[in-house]
Amino acid sequence: MNDISTNVAFWVLEVWRKMNSQLQVSAFKGTTAQGSPGSILSTDPNSSIISLVIVDLAGQNREWTISLEGARFMFGVVPDATPFPEFAEGIWKSFLSISFSDGRVLTLGERYE
Repeated sequence: MNDISTNVAFWVLEVWRKMNSQLQVSAFKGTTAQGSPGSILSTDPNSSIISLVIVDLAGQNREWTISLEGARFMFGVVPDATPFPEFAEGIWKSFLSISFSDGRVLTLGERYE
C-alpha cells in the first residue's frame, strides 16, 4: 500500500464513480468494523466531500456524504496475501484506505467485474 495525495485519491474516486465500480465499503473504529456493498455518487475535491450509496443492515440503499478534509490516503492493488480479511477472496482489484484524525478508517475495495 502506498501513501497518495488528496488529488490522486479524488482522481481514483472519480474514476470509480465514472465506471460505476462495485465497491466494498468497510468502516473501522478501533476493533469495531462494519462493511457494505456500495458505489460512489459524487466527488467534490474542492470541498473534500464524497457521496456514497451503501446498503444498510435492512438491505436498503442509503446515501452517505463524507468529508475527507484532513484525511490521509493509501492506495494499493490487492496482492495474493492481503492484510484485510474481507479482501482475501481473490475478487478484488484495488483498494483505497482513508484514515481520519479521530482514528476512524474507511476502506473502499474495488471488485472485479
